[in-house]
Amino acid sequence: MATVDDIRKPVHGDLVETELGTAVERLEITKLETLLTLADRLGLPPRSPRRSRRRERRRRMRRAVSSR
Repeated sequence: MATVDDIRKPVHGDLVETELGTAVERLEITKLETLLTLADRLGLPPRSPRRSRRRERRRRMRRAVSSR
């Protein structure tokens, strides 16, 4: 179990920041996937041609997060 003094050490602090960043990325991906799924279920038309680019970006982000 890490203490406050452990987290203040550069190596441990970096690990904590990395883990928090990964958790935030996963939350953002999950929110985006939820919104896209809801839009598909409602049959909403794509707002812009960027939708396919968003899906590709989401796939790349998901692969990057899962490979960590």
